Amino acid sequence: GELSEVSLTWGGIFWDNVSFPAGRNFVVRQLAKDLRTTPDEAVSMLRLHLGGGTTTVTQAAIKASLAAVGEKWCQDFRQAVKTILIGCFLPGTIYLAGDAGILPLFRDWLKAEDFGDLSIGHRHFAVQILTTDLLSQFCDQSAAVAHDLSLMVETLFCDKLLYTR
Repeated sequence: GELSEVSLTWGGIFWDNVSFPAGRNFVVRQLAKDLRTTPDEAVSMLRLHLGGGTTTVTQAAIKASLAAVGEKWCQDFRQAVKTILIGCFLPGTIYLAGDAGILPLFRDWLKAEDFGDLSIGHRHFAVQILTTDLLSQFCDQSAAVAHDLSLMVETLFCDKLLYTR
């Protein structure tokens, strides 16, 4: 909720991590403020908006609010990336993990923003949302067990550390 984190892995090894205070709750609070409503109602409106189920008037107000929030979030993301990429370039793929309801919004913001100055040849990176379905091909789990994305990511890192030479 409260934070977004940027982690750098290279060659399958975790190198660095930076957080910035603009996660799901930041988006919800700004949306509630701009639309003069409660956070709970802002969450509902956001879900409806992302699902394409809002009225034209409401949709315009939400789009305007999200554009401003997205600009701020991308600025914070850029600063976080610059902090951990000292002497490096942006990788070819950015992986997103977190609240499934907000990740498509973050993905869209990342795809729309120009981060060419942080990459080789000003190329744009791919953005992949990590899901339990995507990672289950790498993790053996019982079908009766609830899959936890965080545990799956940690398991993959542990596997890499223990079994890669």
